Amino acid sequence: MSVAELDKGGTAEEIIRSYFLDMSAYVVRGIKLQYKDFEVTDVDIWVYLRPSPFQRSRFNIDIKNKKTPQAAERIFWAKGLQSILGLDDCIVATTDKRQHIKEFGRMYGVTVFDGNFLESIKEKYTTEITRLSEEEFSNLIHPQKDDKSRSEWLQKITISKSRLLSKLDFDGCNSWLIDCGFFLEKYRTTNNEAAEISCRCLYLVISYFLVGLDFTSQRFILENSKSRESILEEGFKYGDLGVSRYDKTIHLVASLTKALIGKDASSEKMIKNTLDSSLDNLPIAILSQYFTNAENLKELFNAAKKFEQMAYSKKFSPPSALENKEMAILGIILDYYKIERKKFFSNI
Repeated sequence: MSVAELDKGGTAEEIIRSYFLDMSAYVVRGIKLQYKDFEVTDVDIWVYLRPSPFQRSRFNIDIKNKKTPQAAERIFWAKGLQSILGLDDCIVATTDKRQHIKEFGRMYGVTVFDGNFLESIKEKYTTEITRLSEEEFSNLIHPQKDDKSRSEWLQKITISKSRLLSKLDFDGCNSWLIDCGFFLEKYRTTNNEAAEISCRCLYLVISYFLVGLDFTSQRFILENSKSRESILEEGFKYGDLGVSRYDKTIHLVASLTKALIGKDASSEKMIKNTLDSSLDNLPIAILSQYFTNAENLKELFNAAKKFEQMAYSKKFSPPSALENKEMAILGIILDYYKIERKKFFSNI
């Protein structure tokens, strides 16, 4: 399926995505904004930029490729979504060519890509053949609708992607690490065709993990090496709220246990010892030591783009074909899960 074969909305979204990819941005299409167990809305395009080591920029793009696009209404919608999500900017892409729509957008701080602009870039990006479209990628993961196991894969990718809107922190990074473990296991236990698909999913969730860590690194980029390592270790171990919230949670659980079943305060120590033992078994130092290195932190954004590109590339790159930097990052995740590197990289 080429870009030209998609419906009008899908075509416009792929064109805009390709445009920003050419600008060296990290771009994600079709993120579901979820609250608990229901979907609130979709973000057509989410763009992430790293202008400098100390600055990150995120913005949402609302795209309407319709005969009656209701552009003014979309400007309010996009601006509201930007505000709710705490993003830095927003764009409306519309087939409307009226000059006053762009002026209206400027009044409210919204950039408008009008019909003239869309037509000017359409020809270049409808001939794009090196990447899978979002529809092709989803169909690759879940080609048969009655396949429950593949449905689980697609659902996991959907949830993983949605964290980009609200979990660019250690909690999100730790969740993406769990997703990595899921697809690592599928890669190791499935046949060649399914292994390729699970590996693409693995590349994608690694890219999300790296974006999350890159965004989070703004907090500690100016710290010395020892402080960075300490912050990373605590984040990977206890999540975004750190050890103090971890201790408070244990105290709360112990208090509830005592109230419900009458156990005394010694249960708090028992709960803490059990959880501490579980956390101590995680090889968190492998991650914190690697990402403490300033050069490795600097490369997070570029590595995220590379893994995302490999996930969507029409030509599949097996782990054994990765370049040194990407192979090193995947190797660290393998070490975290205590998976033998040599065996893994020779699997395909």
